[in-house]
Amino acid sequence: MITVEQIVHITRILEHIEANLGHHGTYMEIAQMVPVSTTKLWCLFKEITGESYDNYIIRVKMELAYRILHAEPSLLIQLIAVLLGYGYSGSFSTAFNKAFGILPSHARFLKQKPVTRHINPDFESDIRFGGICEMADRFVVYRRVFKGYTPEKIRSNFCSLSTCVMQDNLEVCQSIGVIHDDPDYTPHNKCRYDVCFSINTAFTKPRRLYNSKWIKGGTYACYHFSGKEEELHAAWNYITRNWQDGNEYMIDITPRLEIFSKHFNNNRDRFHATLYLPVKKKKRLKS
Repeated sequence: MITVEQIVHITRILEHIEANLGHHGTYMEIAQMVPVSTTKLWCLFKEITGESYDNYIIRVKMELAYRILHAEPSLLIQLIAVLLGYGYSGSFSTAFNKAFGILPSHARFLKQKPVTRHINPDFESDIRFGGICEMADRFVVYRRVFKGYTPEKIRSNFCSLSTCVMQDNLEVCQSIGVIHDDPDYTPHNKCRYDVCFSINTAFTKPRRLYNSKWIKGGTYACYHFSGKEEELHAAWNYITRNWQDGNEYMIDITPRLEIFSKHFNNNRDRFHATLYLPVKKKKRLKS
């Protein structure tokens, strides 16, 4: 049976990989990050994530590349290849073609996304635009939700993390959900989600039952959500589908945030959250 401590170890490795996709290190360098034997570590990695180490890295790189191609269609293929650790753009194009069946030079012009989603466009919840805002960096303790996330998984992890935080006498400021992937590019059962509590006091010493990190601030489009918890997915779909191309801001590829009350809301039918869509100003074309 997988323990919480083992999940914390694998999450620490994933955090390093995701922050250093272009130069994440060798097998042996990665293995030295946690007190687990190399053989057992890679078995745990596959059991917890559902993928081998190599497959995980390639998939995350390729999905990020596709998002970059759509967000920055003028960016050179060579630059994307270097960003993701490919010394030669040809090897990057081969990997991309193997993943999606299309060359990156062609994918940038396709409006069609690699994942087809079927989401009911009709929902009862209320979504209101709250404006563009700047968010400061936040220090959080967190747990990663693996193999896709559902309201039940998120709720269960918040509850479990809350118990650990209370035992360590940490003062919680907010409950935060971090959505790393866009379901238009990543299959739902592969999407990454972190349940987090922001706290006032940062620390560097690793904890046994949860991970910690800084969530980088930035510019966000803010939306107030009120309604049924299970309609959060549909709310995000509505927000991204109705984003105006004429707006001076464009959607960024950094993680999306869901900020809840200080303690995660227990009422599923009267659920409140503030949704933060990362955006950045469009580049003005020189006349």
